[in-house]
Amino acid sequence: MTIYLLSRKCKKTSFFLRNKDFSTSCRNGTLSSCVWWSFGENAGVQYMDTYDEYRRSVQERQVILDQTCRDLFDGIESITLEIGCGHGHWLVAYAGAHPDEFCVGIDLKTKRIERALRKSERLRLENLHFLKAEAWEFLQAMPPELKLERVIVIFPDPWPKKRHHKNRLIQPRFLNALEERTAPGAQLCFRTDHQPYFQWAVEHIESHPAWQIQQEVPWPFENETFFQKMLKRYSSLVAVKAAPSK
Repeated sequence: MTIYLLSRKCKKTSFFLRNKDFSTSCRNGTLSSCVWWSFGENAGVQYMDTYDEYRRSVQERQVILDQTCRDLFDGIESITLEIGCGHGHWLVAYAGAHPDEFCVGIDLKTKRIERALRKSERLRLENLHFLKAEAWEFLQAMPPELKLERVIVIFPDPWPKKRHHKNRLIQPRFLNALEERTAPGAQLCFRTDHQPYFQWAVEHIESHPAWQIQQEVPWPFENETFFQKMLKRYSSLVAVKAAPSK
């Protein structure tokens, strides 16, 4: 079988040469079957015959997520969201310490979500929910009346290579999307052990009119995760959404 990798971020193909016939097969359209791997879809490689089949699977997942969000957030005004929650260590502790907040963690790997759910169920945290979704899918699925009170991003993929910087979460487009989904005073909390990415985040946030980094605002909650214990140092920031100018 020839393996064909496709980035969901764009329709441009990237090739991983597993055999000498690969490039020829891609050019002349004679591939009999492919493996599609979407950027951000880390739950596993999906075997699909056509790009249309892959697109249908993404659309079906979005429909399910839309309905899940409508049911889950019925009557809820605001939430605390952790993007890339992993196994849920940090958010489980946070939700336990903040019972009045409705907390949601999203991640792309099924096994991570399953482990996070087991942690939450053991502690019977009714204010905590975990969903398998990427950030853009979740923001699109949120009911329009729901607001993000606090967004947590802890140790995201830094995408260190320059050609991959476009894949970083902190981008003008992402900050614009958060602006639409937050009320004045909402917080964006970002932490990374990759200094170039931290500097990137500072520059992008400071240049955005809706967000202000406030050094006097403390990190909302400290709970050392397994990953954080392995790190010698890391950097954090808290940005607050500014009130609209009159």
